Amino acid sequence: MGQWKENRDSVWQKVQCPGLSSFARDVFRLGRSIPQRLEAYEYKQKAGLLWLMLIGGTGTGKSTIFNALCGDTLSQAGIERPKTSGPILFAHENAPIEDGFPLEDIRIERISRGTLLHQSMTGTLGGEGLVVFVEHAENSFAHLVLADTPDLDSLEVKNRWIVEELMHLSDVVLFVTSQEKYADEVPFRYFRKYYAEGKTCFLVLNKAQPEFDWNEAANAFQNEGISIGKDQVFLLPYLTKDPGHRLRDAPQFAFFYDKLIKLLSGRKLHGLLDEVRKRDREAIKAEMLRLQEALQAEKEASHQWNERLHAFFQAACVRLVQQQQQQDRMSLESRQYIHRQIRKHFSRYDILRKPRRFIADTVRAPLMFLGLVGKRHEESHEEALARIRDQIDLSPLEAAIESFNREVLEKLSPEEPTSPLFKDLRRKELVLTRDEIRELVHKEQDKLVAWLEETFHKMAEGIPKSKQVGIHSVYIVWGAIIITLETMVMGGITILEAVLNSALAPFLTKGAVELFVHQELKKVARELKQRYHEGLVSVISHQRMRYEECVRSLLVDEETMKEMERALTHLDA
Repeated sequence: MGQWKENRDSVWQKVQCPGLSSFARDVFRLGRSIPQRLEAYEYKQKAGLLWLMLIGGTGTGKSTIFNALCGDTLSQAGIERPKTSGPILFAHENAPIEDGFPLEDIRIERISRGTLLHQSMTGTLGGEGLVVFVEHAENSFAHLVLADTPDLDSLEVKNRWIVEELMHLSDVVLFVTSQEKYADEVPFRYFRKYYAEGKTCFLVLNKAQPEFDWNEAANAFQNEGISIGKDQVFLLPYLTKDPGHRLRDAPQFAFFYDKLIKLLSGRKLHGLLDEVRKRDREAIKAEMLRLQEALQAEKEASHQWNERLHAFFQAACVRLVQQQQQQDRMSLESRQYIHRQIRKHFSRYDILRKPRRFIADTVRAPLMFLGLVGKRHEESHEEALARIRDQIDLSPLEAAIESFNREVLEKLSPEEPTSPLFKDLRRKELVLTRDEIRELVHKEQDKLVAWLEETFHKMAEGIPKSKQVGIHSVYIVWGAIIITLETMVMGGITILEAVLNSALAPFLTKGAVELFVHQELKKVARELKQRYHEGLVSVISHQRMRYEECVRSLLVDEETMKEMERALTHLDA
């Protein structure tokens, strides 16, 4: 049981949701209330006590009725706001109230009945998070815990909080109101809540004048969805002098007391406890099912959210690709770098390398003499890559990501600022920085160069032997391939390349050109362009995946959902 309880309790700590649907509030509310109700249920099962709670608003005479039920002035009564600042429990001295008490933020302080009666009652008994437990030795009430709670309409937030906490333990609720205040909004809202939860509720209408028309109040309750019969309603008289003592002598109170005690007598305890525990189980099960439904609704809402996110992502990619087509975003420096790598790798196949260099140097010599061009410098792989990376224009990609991020915040953010997703979407670390964008682009460029090298390796190995004849050998063909690829990648043919191309053209057959240039090179060029665009799009995709992970991290995983199912099954065991 201990291990099961530990596993079960860890489940509720994982209850969360992004806040994308109208069910989000149910998730937050039930995620807090279910574990509390489970703890209270197990505590009450073990203790075997029946909890009777008095709740009501200010000035209704709740403390007066509590004192009359206890037979002593335990809770100070009066019309000031508020008179009881902390709850008071009245229970048998052997009642195991503290043993496994489930409300962690509440402390229990025992005090004897005799000691309490000798203290000066100022109405400030108790304190924040403190409940005073007044002991008695009357065995006929050994099974009952009677609780007087702070006013529901108290200006002190802590008073309302402690009432809500203690109500997890309630079995029977006495809603104390008065002829003037039975329809007051705040206390009545609480009464409606506990009535809806299926708790055994009684209405005590205090300070009733003889001419009071009960049917008027009954209609008011009926209009609020509360069907409460006359056997659940008690009218107590309006007493002008010393109501605390005179109330116990009033016939109406004697009738109320007798009926209540008979209903909650020890002889009926086992049957009554079985009934209220069954009701508690059903209420907890209903909340568990509602929580599962709410979590499923959030999951479905997250799927729809991701579909909209993907649509914004696709639109951002289309805009970027269109801009690439218009402006040829593959920069000159990048093309030159790839061109150099290709030539570096295949220079060993080119039998005309030395003649080409001789021609190139011959053409460059007068230009160098005139100072129009500088001395040729062969950059290393590392130097070229470092220089290219420093000159890459990232502004179009950054603009696309910025536009994408703006759409997400404007059109996909929950409206409620307290929603977890609302807060997470605004985390600074969620958005790609300029340095992160640059790093991702560099990785994609490295992959592109590696692919080109691998592609040409495979092409070189796959040239048919039948084509390697005489002057039309593989070396000459590869020389033509290199020049043709330069034309495609560089976007134009230089004067020197035109001369070389003219020099090589007579040695190439029409078939060789068709086979290797018009087929293989066009295929490589198309894939090169596609891979380049895909590399840029993958950076935007990286930002999209961050958003997807943001939502996914706020959903309850499948294993936790299964644990909830097991908790639901275990409740019936």
